[in-house]
Amino acid sequence: MLECIVEPTGPDYDLLLTEQLALTRVLLLNRQSRSTINGLTLKIPRDLIHMSATDSVLSRLMKVIEDRRQNPSDESYTTRLLAGGVEKIGGKILEEAAEVVEAAEEEDSAEAHEHLVREAADMVYHLMVMLGYRRVDWSEVEQELSRRFGVSGLDEKASR
Repeated sequence: MLECIVEPTGPDYDLLLTEQLALTRVLLLNRQSRSTINGLTLKIPRDLIHMSATDSVLSRLMKVIEDRRQNPSDESYTTRLLAGGVEKIGGKILEEAAEVVEAAEEEDSAEAHEHLVREAADMVYHLMVMLGYRRVDWSEVEQELSRRFGVSGLDEKASR
């Protein structure tokens, strides 16, 4: 959950939560750290400006995977995958990748869209389990993507 500091700067400083959330989203999307609305100044710490809601979910997921690796539980699907190693996790990644492609090939509809989203989430989850198994932190993947940002994919591939 994104935390922010709200400082009253005028007589009317009762923002509705929805207004706070909307302003927070605008600030993050525009990479700003401070804005005022309805007499309130909303500040977001600079180190959070580059963090999106998705980053937060993926980071939290990686922590759960790491916890399952360190503290296995018989009740955990993640623990079972980790116990199966590269072979089991890799098999699931391949299975989920095929399901993503199948979902993408469906006729364009709301149901097909949701199906693709669910399959993509499954694939990302299994990829993150593999990363956790091999002790690769999600931030390392982000750093690599950041390094490639703004570089032609063709140029980047040719440089390897």
